[in-house]
Amino acid sequence: MNSIRKVAGRATAHVFISALISIVLIAILSGCSTDINEEQERAERSEAFKRLIEEVRSEQERAERSEAFESLIAELGEEGPSEEEVKVELKDLDEIEVEPIISEEKNASVEHEEVEIVEEIEIDKNNMNTETEELEVAEVEEEAEEVIEEENIQKEAENAELNILNGNMNILSGLKISEGVHNGRPLAVMVQNAPGARPQSGLIHADIVFETVVEHGITRFLALFSSYEAEIIGPVRSARIYYAELARSFDPIYTFWGTYDDAYGVINNMNMDLLDAHSNSHVPYTGAGWRDHSRSDTLWHTAFINTSGIKTDGESVGYSLQGGQSAMKFKQDAKENERGDAESVTVDFSSENYKASFNYDINSNKYLRSMAGEPHIDHETGEQISVNNVVILVTDIDGPVNRIGHMKVRTTGDHSQGKAYYLIDGNVISGTWGRDSIQDPFEFLDTEGDPILFNQGSTWVALIESIEKVKGLK
Repeated sequence: MNSIRKVAGRATAHVFISALISIVLIAILSGCSTDINEEQERAERSEAFKRLIEEVRSEQERAERSEAFESLIAELGEEGPSEEEVKVELKDLDEIEVEPIISEEKNASVEHEEVEIVEEIEIDKNNMNTETEELEVAEVEEEAEEVIEEENIQKEAENAELNILNGNMNILSGLKISEGVHNGRPLAVMVQNAPGARPQSGLIHADIVFETVVEHGITRFLALFSSYEAEIIGPVRSARIYYAELARSFDPIYTFWGTYDDAYGVINNMNMDLLDAHSNSHVPYTGAGWRDHSRSDTLWHTAFINTSGIKTDGESVGYSLQGGQSAMKFKQDAKENERGDAESVTVDFSSENYKASFNYDINSNKYLRSMAGEPHIDHETGEQISVNNVVILVTDIDGPVNRIGHMKVRTTGDHSQGKAYYLIDGNVISGTWGRDSIQDPFEFLDTEGDPILFNQGSTWVALIESIEKVKGLK
């Protein structure tokens, strides 16, 4: 009977019922007798079997069917088939009834296996898709690296053809980076140039200096530091909108000593890192500045700062000391026999007090700067300021634009709007300048549209409204 339960347990409801009918028939046939009473009893049992079968065919739970089957066997008692007989009959039924049961179980098993296989295939497929995507990403990255490498090789070849210097060098000066020459993020500082502010401190250490007019014909400097540190810079003065626009082209930390209310709002919208040594009312404050009243009786000429303090305060407000941008390209100095004879060029910004001269020294291949007819001296070192390159940009200068006397200077535009003159190696190179927006670096081009190649070192940039303001160009 345990064998029957095992078979019945594995069978589905339909097959179970078929096997049950077969067993009952076997039991009826094996108990046949000519005795009429026995036949009547068997007929009654047969009717009972039929009723039970009808019940089994109902939607009862398997447990109820099993219980009914056991009750049926119990009713058969000694008249029912022995366990051995049932085994024999089941053996005979293997080919007829049990085989379908097994087949259905096999089919169910196969279907289950197929589902598992399909799921495994889907998993493998997903894994393959992931691996494929990873491979594709890797291939794209590899191709991108190859493209970049090819572009770099091509760029190096083009640079070599144009004699453009490459390698580990400062983006503002082109000097090779070393323990003495750094490549930190540009620091842009406003410096006063009124006669009472002279001689200034720190300009001799600047990589690039911009000069143009502010109110009343006075000029002011925007000094950019990256290659060298400066322990004293100043006198530091207030910002102007167009000076901030000039600074923005290098993505620096722009530091100044206050400005007028309208300018704060405009400068704040330039997406530039700012430090104000005057107050914290509008932009982050730097306490790196100090007053030195021994330098002048005029308060405006007593404010000073240094590069290390700017960096410390810049970091404290979350500014990065890395980065910056510059479109300047550099070359080796021309050999002495290839140098020109443009001995002196003078830029008249407004009056005698603001006439700047650049006297070329063929031996050092540098331009010595003078102001108002006197050598422009650094306060700390006592040395005359000299630069490796001089740039003269012609632009639109308007003003005064208000009662205070503020000016307006155009710092953007296409190359058709901006003539330029580049003093390099004792030669004057005519060209143009331009940039699309204040966020863009300046483009310095010659008349053929090729980039100007500067000598390594410092550069002085003058912005004027007319070439008539310049004397000595050849």
